[in-house]
Amino acid sequence: MALAQTLPHVRKFVQGFVESNGEADPEFVSGLVVAVHELLENAVKYSTDSTTSLEVKLDLRHSKHVVVITKNLAARESAARAGPRRFRCSAHRVKVAVNARASA
Repeated sequence: MALAQTLPHVRKFVQGFVESNGEADPEFVSGLVVAVHELLENAVKYSTDSTTSLEVKLDLRHSKHVVVITKNLAARESAARAGPRRFRCSAHRVKVAVNARASA
């Protein structure tokens, strides 16, 4: 399945997962879904071996703590530009760590 066909399914899954775990703030959910979409899109775009993984961890009990991890094998130039990023989702901060391994 092509990326353009897969991303809407991933967006719906993340939104449903977050909402089903008790998060009702639509701005937070929307911001998180956009961040996940952008990260996954970039991870696939810059992957040199067509393999990309996505992991989303939530802790909604004590705070709106979210960790989004994408993994791929990237070209040396792309990996050199990658680094920790901060995105703002509504009134909440989502810290996004970008770590890329350079291909040989």
